[in-house]
Amino acid sequence: SVTGSAQVRVQLDLAIVRVGVQTSGSEAATALDNNNEQMQALLDALQQAGVAEDDIQTQTIQLQPQYANVPQAFPPQPVEPAQSETMSDTTSAPEITGYIAVNTVEVRTSDLANLGSLLDTIVAAGANQIAGIRFDISDANDALTNARDAAWQDARQKAEQLADLSGSELGDVLTISEFSRGPVPMA
Repeated sequence: SVTGSAQVRVQLDLAIVRVGVQTSGSEAATALDNNNEQMQALLDALQQAGVAEDDIQTQTIQLQPQYANVPQAFPPQPVEPAQSETMSDTTSAPEITGYIAVNTVEVRTSDLANLGSLLDTIVAAGANQIAGIRFDISDANDALTNARDAAWQDARQKAEQLADLSGSELGDVLTISEFSRGPVPMA
């Protein structure tokens, strides 16, 4: 039984950027309308910059209330049941003062040379959130095939050496199992 291993180094050729628009309004509809308008401007700018529609995927749409900072008076010690009735008027529920709408998209681009320019376009179009940039390869299958070929040659070379050292001959392959790790970006 032998184990073969191999690594294949490939050039990263794809950038994936999570960008978004956050808006607010006194009413939920206002926050959403503002967000939709700003997001549409972002989508238009991305397409004008040459990003294909298929390379833009919605990731998150959120609407959440904003609360006023209402101070609450709490006693420093545990409240006895008889005291809790007299204290109910000193605590108040938070008051909704507006809404925040967030829309996040994932943008894929293979134009790494102009990634900085694309980020400038994104910000100029109204994106006020950049959640992260990661790099990847567009087609991992070729790299995995090359790694399997190299791992097979590594295992076969070890098996032939061990058979030769022991005075044996190689027979048929009885089992094959694979463990592969996904791409690991290098700095």
